Amino acid sequence: MPPKKTTRTREEVLERKRIAESLRYQRLKNDPEKRQQMKENERKKYQMKKRKGTRKLVKNMDRREQKAAKRIWKEHCTTYRAKKKSLKDITNNFVRENTPDFLPVSPAPPVSPENVLAVARRKAKLKRERIIREKDRKIYHYKKKMEKYKKRLQRLEKANSKNNADTPNTKLQTMCDTPEYRKEVVKKALFGEVLNEQLKENYANLKTLKE
Repeated sequence: MPPKKTTRTREEVLERKRIAESLRYQRLKNDPEKRQQMKENERKKYQMKKRKGTRKLVKNMDRREQKAAKRIWKEHCTTYRAKKKSLKDITNNFVRENTPDFLPVSPAPPVSPENVLAVARRKAKLKRERIIREKDRKIYHYKKKMEKYKKRLQRLEKANSKNNADTPNTKLQTMCDTPEYRKEVVKKALFGEVLNEQLKENYANLKTLKE
């Protein structure tokens, strides 16, 4: 007994025709030569409509014509979105109907202990290298800091050595701090005081004689 034909509604027939036309249009777009020819035909049709006045630019329309064109454009957009959704639903239904409920799942390959050990060693090696790089970076940073402070200390010591250059007072202090020179310093100091007193006395006597 032949299978009973399923009756389709008028909407379903029209929808299938639209889908077939869309697929034909898609095939034309995928062929470069046919796509170029299709574009050329559409351009000629558009130019002919412009010459006849059946197709106007928006800038050449009055307010009522612009509203009508906008309404038609919205209707076309709604129809296009509906067609796109319908085509998507048909495609999804086709895939669902032709896909088995359960796909065979390939068993995962067994993991050997050697592979696990190799992965663990590689991770440990990467961790050690990261720690060593971090330590090297810190050592380099502290070395630069130490070198900076060392140079600063050298500059301070050099400045102090210039300020503490040998002067008569520093020389005298050094001689007083040294035992072998201390007696000589005392003698010279006493001699200087006696000489100073004698000079004062001579100056006073000289002043008295002049008077």
